[in-house]
Amino acid sequence: MLSKKCPKCGSTKYFLIASNLISDVEYEKRLRCRRCEWEWHERFSLLSEGNAYVYIWDNQKKISIPIHRWVWEQSNGRLLSAVEVIHHKNRNRSDNRRSNLALMDKYSHHGKFNAIPICKRCGHSWYPRQPEVRICPKCKSPYWDKERK
Repeated sequence: MLSKKCPKCGSTKYFLIASNLISDVEYEKRLRCRRCEWEWHERFSLLSEGNAYVYIWDNQKKISIPIHRWVWEQSNGRLLSAVEVIHHKNRNRSDNRRSNLALMDKYSHHGKFNAIPICKRCGHSWYPRQPEVRICPKCKSPYWDKERK
């Protein structure tokens, strides 16, 4: 956890200089005190509790980004394009190890996990409002997922 005070002078005013990926499960933040100019390092785990996205401050971009995108960019040495997404293989958003991250384009990622139903009777496709599809909105058939005999 990030300490609240400078280890040398005890000041609470400090800023982030850089973040570096150390291993598959750890990253490091380099910090500097505003009052005494002392620099120190703190280590953090890429595994956290729960199933929520974790964010990190990016000094180059001057924004807060999801840590799984930062880990992938650091380990592969390039930035992600607008159509690329990082997928968590075990579907746990707080498990940000390099071995758990996979690069996908956003269209195949969206289709893989949010499939659009297509009626096998009339050929109509739609975005369902409920997670469980009961009938085709066009032909009103409850057997939309079965071929006609």
